[in-house]
Amino acid sequence: MSLSGKYLALDSASVVTALGGLLVAMIAAAVALWQVKRVQSLEREKIQLETAAQMRLKEQEWQHERQVTARERRRAAREAEQERERAAERVAAHRSTLEAGAAAYCGRLVQELSTLRILDMSRPLRLERLYVQVGVQEQQPLRFLSADEVERQARRTDGERRTWRTEAERAEARAAAESHAAVHTYAPVDALQRYRRIVVVGDPGAGKTTMLRHLALRMATQSEHESLPVLPAYVELFRFVESGHESLLDHLAEHWADHYGFEDARDYIVEKLTDGSAALLLDGLDEVLGGESAREAESAYHRVTAELTRLATRFPRAPIATTCRRQGWRGGLSQFQVLEALDFEWPQIETFVANWFGAGDRRRAGLVRALSANGRLQTLAANPLLLSLIAIVYERDLELPERRAALYQRCVEVLLREWDAHRKISRYSRFTTDRKQDLLKEIARHYHQRGLRYFPEDDLLDQIARFLPTIDLAPEDSRAILDEIAAQYGLLKPQAHGWYGFLHLTLQEHFTAAALLERGADGIQQAVRARYDPWWEEVILLLAGSLPDASPLLSGLLQLEPDRPRTDAAGLLDLPDDDLFHTDLLLAARCLTGSPRVADVALRREIVASVWHLLDGSQYPDEKRRAAEALVGVARSDAQLDEIVAYICDEQRDSEARLALIQALETHGGRRVGERLLGVFGLGGVNSFYLREALITALGTLRVEAAVPALRAELERKLTALAGAPARDNWSAAKDIAMIMLALGQAGAPAEVFLHALESRTGSPWFSTIAAAARDALKNTREPGTAERLLELLLRPLDNEDVVGAYLDAAGEAGVRTLLDRFRSMGSAGALLTAVRDHIAESHGRVPRDALLALVRDHTVTAQARCLALECLDESPGDPEELDTFVTHPDTSVRVAAAATLAAWGAPVGLDVIRAAIVDGSVVLLDRWNIEEEGDESVSTPHRLVSVLVPYGVTGIVEDLRARAGLSGRDGVKARDWLYAFSPEDEVDDCLYRLSSGEHLGRYEIPDHVPPSRTKTVFQYFQSTPSAGFGSLRSDYEKLLTVAAAAAEGAESVAWLVRFLPGGDLSSMYFPQAHHHAYEASRRARVRVLRDGTVRPIGRQGGG
Repeated sequence: MSLSGKYLALDSASVVTALGGLLVAMIAAAVALWQVKRVQSLEREKIQLETAAQMRLKEQEWQHERQVTARERRRAAREAEQERERAAERVAAHRSTLEAGAAAYCGRLVQELSTLRILDMSRPLRLERLYVQVGVQEQQPLRFLSADEVERQARRTDGERRTWRTEAERAEARAAAESHAAVHTYAPVDALQRYRRIVVVGDPGAGKTTMLRHLALRMATQSEHESLPVLPAYVELFRFVESGHESLLDHLAEHWADHYGFEDARDYIVEKLTDGSAALLLDGLDEVLGGESAREAESAYHRVTAELTRLATRFPRAPIATTCRRQGWRGGLSQFQVLEALDFEWPQIETFVANWFGAGDRRRAGLVRALSANGRLQTLAANPLLLSLIAIVYERDLELPERRAALYQRCVEVLLREWDAHRKISRYSRFTTDRKQDLLKEIARHYHQRGLRYFPEDDLLDQIARFLPTIDLAPEDSRAILDEIAAQYGLLKPQAHGWYGFLHLTLQEHFTAAALLERGADGIQQAVRARYDPWWEEVILLLAGSLPDASPLLSGLLQLEPDRPRTDAAGLLDLPDDDLFHTDLLLAARCLTGSPRVADVALRREIVASVWHLLDGSQYPDEKRRAAEALVGVARSDAQLDEIVAYICDEQRDSEARLALIQALETHGGRRVGERLLGVFGLGGVNSFYLREALITALGTLRVEAAVPALRAELERKLTALAGAPARDNWSAAKDIAMIMLALGQAGAPAEVFLHALESRTGSPWFSTIAAAARDALKNTREPGTAERLLELLLRPLDNEDVVGAYLDAAGEAGVRTLLDRFRSMGSAGALLTAVRDHIAESHGRVPRDALLALVRDHTVTAQARCLALECLDESPGDPEELDTFVTHPDTSVRVAAAATLAAWGAPVGLDVIRAAIVDGSVVLLDRWNIEEEGDESVSTPHRLVSVLVPYGVTGIVEDLRARAGLSGRDGVKARDWLYAFSPEDEVDDCLYRLSSGEHLGRYEIPDHVPPSRTKTVFQYFQSTPSAGFGSLRSDYEKLLTVAAAAAEGAESVAWLVRFLPGGDLSSMYFPQAHHHAYEASRRARVRVLRDGTVRPIGRQGGG
């Protein structure tokens, strides 16, 4: 082998070896790489396994942590829930504590407010029993008086009531009515629900505080069906001022905590005020006017009103009521409706007295008699505080002071001094109480002798300025002094813009008499000079009761010479200066009422003897009545009463005089008198039918409980006799029964007597007469079960308003809703709804508006029922939109009724509807003939539609009715009926025309009233009709002359009436009432009628 081959073979082997090595190396590298990768893979697997293990571990840890967290959360949730439950329990416990505190507060408040103690009376009274609802009405701005109106009002007394007015006065009345067309009277709770924020202003003692207390009491004790706030917050505002708190709520919370133990109540109060379930009842806004200066007083007032405004804004749903004396009201509450507290009317006075004494207390009847017999006392009794004082005095003494001056002085002291002191209220004052009385005496005397009831403000300020230097005060203080007397005590008060007057004329007369008493002999002479003027009569009587010796006054009244011989006969009947009516003698006799001191004993005896002779010898019943009243007023001893009773029993005496004495004893007597009259009745002391009637009436009026058995026996005899009496005698017998039933009710007979009479005689033809008497009698009883018995009676098929009215009297507000609920099933819509209407109008009770509106909207009931429901709504004004659709109703009667109700609400949008219905005859007047409803015509009583239209003028409708009055048939009758309702002058003219034509008219065809503008025309007719004077007057002539005489005014009318008296040229008419009407007309006209018939004006008296 060659070297090249050798080397070639060697190279190949090397290559192979190298390649093998390389292969081995590659294999080894591959193995190593595989090994590395394998290791790496294993490492990765290991790592993955480790990671997975770690993940599993983490997951286990996380799961554990989640479980732990969940357990913690559940534990925390359980703890939170438990805490919430504990918190809720704490809240509930706190709420329960607050509710318990509120309930305890209401309970304590009820205890506090449910009784009241007036002044220094010995026992507290139950408010719920005593309370008589005070009416409130929207306050009207003072109006301006014309000079003519001031002149007419100057001498008009509180007691005067005239049937007709002059044309000027009628125009003024219409203007006043128009301005007051939207004035409504509300129960306080209704006013609060309607307006939400109210300020009730009124005179001192007008019942504002009692009203607010009763509101709080009613809220705290309300029943389930009422929707009043449940939390009454009652606050006396002067205590809020004294507390120093800026916030009323802070004061309230502190007061509740301290006084009632109601802790932490502030937030609770806020909550309740926010949702409207609490009410703020804030008493005495005027009582914050305290302080050492006028500036402090005004600052306190404005701070309180600012706080009330803030609360009203913050709590729009919360009712707020506050009270304020009329002259303490300075405004500042623009969000509040201002309402006036109204004086009591006579029915409220009677109810108050009945509540004060209770149904079985005889003193109740005695006080009612004493008040009813004295118009001036009634004016004071219209004020609830003074009525309470009168009741306290009567309760203690069983009579009112014999001398009224003492009672009046007591009332003045209460108003000036004791009322605020009793309630721990201090007021800023410029001078002492005694000096106030001195000033009031001077003001009263000055204006009374000028014949002024109201006096100009500027002139009054001048009078005060002249008085002030006499007590060392600057004349410049006159305005502040007037404001103080008017604002704080109410004895003087604004009557119109720029005009002031005393709270009541009685107080002016009292202060005038007190001023004359201080002037001694000069005061007596001033009174004597004024003796002919009725304006001074009460002053003279008060002066007589105040004098240490009334002899000079009596001698002056009778114009007796000092050396005139005394006699016990009729020596004073023919006094040369006395008038036709023996005015001087009877005034002197009245001055003896109350047993004033009279040193001249013979003069007292002579006056009394002369009055006895006048009673026995006068031919005029009215003069006998005045003489009898004077004699009964003088009688104070048993001997004097024996003399009167013996006269009554003497059949030889004049029956008219005996009747006059019985009636005078009825009016002015007491328990002792009642027992004596019962003896006369039981022993048959009088045989005359009319005198026995008078005795029965007197026994009832005097509330003689011992008379009940005798009166029940008399009733049974009358009922037995009636059962067999002819039908023509039923009416008279039924009237007798009604009279006895009324007397039994007054005397305290049980309700069963009257309920049995109703239940057993429902089918009798004279049932309506018995029902009316039973209703009146049941008003005197409050026995349980009466309302239920009457309601059962209403389920019978009878239609009697008096039975419905008796039920409503007994059931009250609840009865109204009960009757409305049962209306559709009772079948007596007319009587039922008419009685409901009258009850609502008379009592100003709460009106169930929802039920009445539902009835108005119910198409299934009669139009008459819907009309009566609308009339019921007159007393509960609402949104006019509630009735808009009914003014265009297809039924005429519904249209007219809706328009009248809207006008009563102050929205006279439907007057044309009423006018058109009247003129076209589609509404018929239900008048004295009781015209039956015909066809679709609406039947209406005149007073409602006339009163709606008169304020807006009736000239056009009168002219239209005159044009239709001449139509024949039914259309003419309807037009004339409405014409007479709007224009009584037309009725009188037509009556005289028919009489002149020879017609004989029935009593119901004669006008019930004659306006003064037609009295002379009536008198001239009789002068020109001699045939009217033959014997007794025809009944139509007599009625016409009587109603004309009753309306007579002015000296000329008095002269006409005197001509009918014996000796006059018209005396042949035989008109015995002429004497009475001449006397009354002479007093109205302020003229004297001398014995020869001459009529002389009195002129202004009392100067000096």
